[in-house]
Amino acid sequence: MQIWGIIHFENGIPISKECLDKKYDVRINGVFGTLKTPAINKTFEMEKLANPFLFMENREFNETVNWGRTFSWPSGDSILEACTLCFDISEDVDEIGQKIFDKLGDWASLLVDNFSLAYLTDLRDPSRGKRINVNGVGKYGLHKRMDDVAVHFVGKIEQIHIYIKSDPLLSYQAFYSIINNTSGLLGPRLCYYYLLDSERAIHDGNFRKGILDAATALELAFAETIQQKLAVEKSLKDYIEKQHDSLSKKRMLLKNMNVKIPLTDKDYQDKIEIFRNRTIHGGYNPTFIEARNCFQIVKETLEYLYKSDRTKLILGKDYVENINRIF
Repeated sequence: MQIWGIIHFENGIPISKECLDKKYDVRINGVFGTLKTPAINKTFEMEKLANPFLFMENREFNETVNWGRTFSWPSGDSILEACTLCFDISEDVDEIGQKIFDKLGDWASLLVDNFSLAYLTDLRDPSRGKRINVNGVGKYGLHKRMDDVAVHFVGKIEQIHIYIKSDPLLSYQAFYSIINNTSGLLGPRLCYYYLLDSERAIHDGNFRKGILDAATALELAFAETIQQKLAVEKSLKDYIEKQHDSLSKKRMLLKNMNVKIPLTDKDYQDKIEIFRNRTIHGGYNPTFIEARNCFQIVKETLEYLYKSDRTKLILGKDYVENINRIF
């Protein structure tokens, strides 16, 4: 028997043609299944994406589901608006179906976070960039079919708003890695959530918050790097960290540990630390240029420190609490 479902991204996710018409292995709450992306219309006669094969025989879904559309010819780059999930279950169907349903919303929300990380753009926020589609609420559906009887469970996840940028679209390998990371409960490191929040604040004109969130992202990254690189006994490590309880002290500790960071001490002092302190202690209202410079330095530093390792294991409650606090 199959348990199947649909994840809708009603504002779409821009992806390259090579991501379409593919199967991706997923794991939700310990249950293994398959995510299937829609296909491009081979005749190029329609811009709408074609239904995944799983639902070809189902007239209701042929008529009602918007799978996405192609926006670039002849490359086939497209906006993904829905994909399917399928789980082959041999026993305990009701129990396993409920097990999937219990974590499907969290899984889909983490999936959006990982797409945000890939583009380094907060895809949850409706107020920035060029919107591809009208505002909408992402939904997930979970269906159970047995003897031609369908039971449909419906819930809601965060609003999903997607923006076209000049960055390259997701390749097949990048899309595959995002699905794989999500199934393994790997999500953006906390510092990246603050970095995305900083970008959103700067776009919205809240330059104070933009600088504070960017500086917080940098301090979190410094602290995590110190934890990883400081090769001493735990009690001594805790003592050393307590003695380096500010952004500037953490930066100097990294320097004394011979851990390289991409910019000079003067850059960090003049473009981040001074403005952070003036904003916190003196109520200073920074300019757009000052906030944007701060953001760019932190972004460059995080990319240098983490390179291709932007993700970290997310553990249930901690992940939910972090998301609720930051967003």
